[in-house]
Order: sequence, then C-alpha cells, then structure tokens
Amino acid sequence: MDSVSTLNLYLKESSSFTGAINSDGESGSVYVEIEDGSTWTLTGDSYVSSLTCAKGSINLNGHKLYVNGKEYKSGTASTGEAMEITVSSSSGAPDGNKPEGNPPAKPD
Repeated sequence: MDSVSTLNLYLKESSSFTGAINSDGESGSVYVEIEDGSTWTLTGDSYVSSLTCAKGSINLNGHKLYVNGKEYKSGTASTGEAMEITVSSSSGAPDGNKPEGNPPAKPD
C-alpha cells in the first residue's frame, strides 16, 4: 500500500484469507469485509481504514489489527464502510491507448 492506493477486500461464501494487509501501515485506504462463515487469519500486524466483520471471523494469530488507528479486539464484530475507488481514464500507456501486441498464450 502507498498513499494513492485503495483496496476493498471482500471475503464471502465461506472463503478464507491467510496473510497480512498493509503491514507497513502506509497511508492508503483499505476496507475489509468478512461475511459470516468466512475467516481472515493474520500472519503479521495489519492496518486497515475500515472493517466489517462478524464475531469470530478474524484470527489474530498473535498479531495486531488496527482499524483506523485503533486496535481491534479479538472476537468482536465491526461495521465499516467501503472505500470509494476512482479509476483514471488512462490505460497506463503513454498516449492513453492500449499497448500493442497480443496477450500471452494460455498454457496447454
């Protein structure tokens, strides 16, 4: 994450995520939503701007989770709001056009 990054992460339909998010605590915007029955297991301290989750959906695994600068307490529910994402009109190419060439072939 950096100051111009935005991430909205949704864990739904009994999905699970094992990892850390924004472990450096950079100033980007991060929203995490964990549907009841899905889980997030931390592998390092994580920093998010907003969080929506059911009780027991986050396994801190010995690490800390900070939501908008405040430490999350294990086993609690939370209600937050997703981040607004703006997309630039540029495709990333210098002239705004798609890069030339064909996409890589799919492996057999």
